[in-house]
Amino acid sequence: MLLKDMTVEQLEELIDKKFDERLDDFLFDIEDYAVALERSRAGGRKNYTSQEIRELLGF
Repeated sequence: MLLKDMTVEQLEELIDKKFDERLDDFLFDIEDYAVALERSRAGGRKNYTSQEIRELLGF
């Protein structure tokens, strides 16, 4: 279905769904970062570099 053919309610649902998906992805990325950070502290390793953090987060 094209956006121009959608009702306001359908558009709102689509926007809400896409927002929720993006928010979930973001929260999973933050959770992955927190796990990596905790592992680095537990393993006695020094801090991750910016590049390593980007790679861990998939950027």
